[in-house]
Amino acid sequence: MDDPCKCTAKVSPEMHRVIAWMGQHTAEEVYDFRENVMVWIEQAAAEFKNSGECEAWFEGCEPAVAKISAKINGPLMEMLIDAAEHSDKGCPSLFQNGDALRGVCHLKSGCACMLCRCTLVRRIGKGWHQ
Repeated sequence: MDDPCKCTAKVSPEMHRVIAWMGQHTAEEVYDFRENVMVWIEQAAAEFKNSGECEAWFEGCEPAVAKISAKINGPLMEMLIDAAEHSDKGCPSLFQNGDALRGVCHLKSGCACMLCRCTLVRRIGKGWHQ
């Protein structure tokens, strides 16, 4: 019988890189790096919103999808995926084109797809699409 407590989850290549990097730095260096990254993200998020890039990201989007995804900062998601060299570059488009609403997924990772789909389903359940 298989061990029910055995972890069978696979660690993504992104997480392997993070863990390796953290192992080569002190706790203070990791903390400082994290703080610098958080400031960078917050500044970029504000810039995308203030410049109108967030709104422009939804141009041509179906009205129901735009309403459900209204709080998504698409340009920020794209920037972070590029910066992290994440394998699912198409993830933000789920919030832009509504594929998750139709059960269509072009992503490599089912986990990311399920996260996007669950987010959209929760928002639909709250009536954000009406």
